[in-house]
Amino acid sequence: MVSLDDQHRAIAFTFGDNAAGLRVRRYVSMMAARPITLSNHAYVEWSSQFDCDEADEADEADEADEADEDKVITQVRDGVLIPGLKALEQRFGSTL
Repeated sequence: MVSLDDQHRAIAFTFGDNAAGLRVRRYVSMMAARPITLSNHAYVEWSSQFDCDEADEADEADEADEADEDKVITQVRDGVLIPGLKALEQRFGSTL
């Protein structure tokens, strides 16, 4: 965990390079739960920043690099963000 702000309902965390098989470096995620004023719900804002590992030497073309980055972004979305949001929904139910 990098930071925790109870007052602003925000958290930031990081994990090690290439953790969980993700080809990323310097991964940092920031998450905040913002109240929705007319209901007992919250809007969860979650963003992540990271560097993609270098493409293999055989993939030196720009198009291959972009395709590799897109693949890593999809892996982060499908392997971190979506399961994380689903876990929050399971934990907090319809109040999230």
